[in-house]
Amino acid sequence: MKKLLFLLPLLVLFVACQPDDPAAESGRISFANQVEDLTRGDNTLTTTNLANFDVWGHNNNGVVFSGTRVEKQGDLWLSAEEKMWEQQQVYHFHAFAPAGTVENIGEYPNAEKANGLSNFAYTNDGDKDLIYAYSTRTQGSLLKINADPVQLTFEHLLSRVQFTFKNNLSEGNITISDVQIIDAAKSAELNCADADMANWAWNATATGAYNFGNTSVIAQGASAATENVQFFFPAATQNYNITFNLAYESEAAVVRTATIADVNLVMGKAYNINVTIEDKDIATEEYNIKFFVAEVKDWGSNIELNATLNGNPDTPGMENGHEYVDLGLSVKWATCNVGATTPDEYGYYFAWGEIEPKKDYSWDTYKYGTEDNITKYNSSDNKTILDPEDDAATVNWGGNWRMPTRAEQEELCNDCTWILTTQNGVNGYKVVGPNGNSIFLSVTGAVGSNVRDDASLFGFYWSSSSRSSFSSYAFGMSNDGLVFITNRYFGMTVRSVCE
Repeated sequence: MKKLLFLLPLLVLFVACQPDDPAAESGRISFANQVEDLTRGDNTLTTTNLANFDVWGHNNNGVVFSGTRVEKQGDLWLSAEEKMWEQQQVYHFHAFAPAGTVENIGEYPNAEKANGLSNFAYTNDGDKDLIYAYSTRTQGSLLKINADPVQLTFEHLLSRVQFTFKNNLSEGNITISDVQIIDAAKSAELNCADADMANWAWNATATGAYNFGNTSVIAQGASAATENVQFFFPAATQNYNITFNLAYESEAAVVRTATIADVNLVMGKAYNINVTIEDKDIATEEYNIKFFVAEVKDWGSNIELNATLNGNPDTPGMENGHEYVDLGLSVKWATCNVGATTPDEYGYYFAWGEIEPKKDYSWDTYKYGTEDNITKYNSSDNKTILDPEDDAATVNWGGNWRMPTRAEQEELCNDCTWILTTQNGVNGYKVVGPNGNSIFLSVTGAVGSNVRDDASLFGFYWSSSSRSSFSSYAFGMSNDGLVFITNRYFGMTVRSVCE
């Protein structure tokens, strides 16, 4: 599941001032900042916080600037070297910020004066943004010399990365500390193939660790981002190893490690990697922590996407009076919840194995015993799938309808694309199957003593599968595409399937 967000481009202006005497030389090359302020809470360079940059420039006669520092002084940008415009010349300007970060660029290749930039190496400590701008200017005769501002549009040369951890435990607080990616590129050479960056690429030369720091205390059901943002060398389809310390309540922290597989980092884009901590991550180390990149933020203009589907997508079929959609999976999924008449309605809430809604969802009212004394679907009868008479979908809808198994919910989570959206003012996810057809899962919330009765953030849907080794637990699915286990007495919604 991927989500896109967008940021504005960073602009800095590079201008030429008209001389006082029109018969004199064309004027000193100077600078000014004339764009709206942008702000961020991390070290991303913006118009507001950009204080200096280094500029390289040349014309037909040779080098004009060679790594000259330009600093902001009031409303002007003044260079350390005074340079005058020349007539009948074509100028090329290259700027890097912050000043002093790029060295040993070298002289401009004589045969490549239109590009004017050599490859260079850069060592990245992770906490600094790196931006670049290019502009060209053609000067005419003295009376026709172009004194309008020369605009430099700065672009980000790295990728921005941050982690967000979600506490999906049934109860309790957690704290995450010392979050690190330990084997990412730390030094690389930039291949400056052309002035407009169309074919620029980083080639890694050394690897090392990036430290994202800690999170605040994360309450059950809440999320928190790491305190540090890190700037990475862009790389396609890389695997990254992550380590962090996980502390539950007052217990000692334990080290967790995992791999983020096949990550594609693009120059000038921001990534938030979501990590969900579940009960199994506290109780045992036999399960791997899974990751997915859930948000991509564009540092440029908005990205417009158009999709063309074959045939007539989302056309529902009918089973015993209720609609379904074929998503191209092993089963067909209903278009709405049991007890609902439209996809955006929540429908009925059921305890696992019960077939009617009720007011009180707790162990005291649960049909099949208590947490310590489960009377059906336990270690004695070895049943892990609901019988038809205990299946809320089968009893309420009839026909071939039934509740999905754990495996069928995992198929929906893993083989479909989940898109955050709203329908008729209700938050939820559009779940797009491999064949392009889709269903809508609303944020239904859940009812119980240990789960927020909150239908504004998450939706929870029962499967027909119980946990064989812990019979008081059963499997369910959240509407952000994750399968989990929880106590059977909770009131959750049901999205039916049929063959």
